Amino acid sequence: MLKDKTILSKIRAGDERAYRELFNIHYRILVQYADRFLNDIPLAEDVVQGVFIYLWENASKIELTQSLKSYLFKAVKNSCLNQLRAIQIYDKHQILYLEAALLQLKEEEHHDTELLEEVQQALMKLPEKMYQIFFLRFKEELSIKEIAQNLSVSENTVKSHLFKGRIILRKQLKLLTG
Repeated sequence: MLKDKTILSKIRAGDERAYRELFNIHYRILVQYADRFLNDIPLAEDVVQGVFIYLWENASKIELTQSLKSYLFKAVKNSCLNQLRAIQIYDKHQILYLEAALLQLKEEEHHDTELLEEVQQALMKLPEKMYQIFFLRFKEELSIKEIAQNLSVSENTVKSHLFKGRIILRKQLKLLTG
């Protein structure tokens, strides 16, 4: 614990070498730990990097009541849980159902024009970037990687917009169909 307080003191003083050393020692294992919650390596990397950024920017506010390693694991766990809450994880089967319904509408020869219009109106209510991503994914049939490259965003951003958009659409379409 004394060593941890020394490392934290060095980080508080702006010692980048101590910070990098701490980062290099714990980064890989923390990403693996975060991936257990998120099942998404890039997102897990983002979460762990966020924890280390928080540590660097707020070292003066951090009071250790446990080892620094324990603090990092707890911070990663809390960040993962916050991330999961932020994207409002719901029943994955409902999300897959909506995705299948959207694809089915596109493929059917005889469209129910009223339903198609309602879906189009719901899509138009999405935020601009989210609408763009939906258009590229379902109309242009681009992969997540291709969308990320086309829009110069991370694949995580694309996934997040798709996930949140599906939730918004599901709610809007549920309101329309009663």
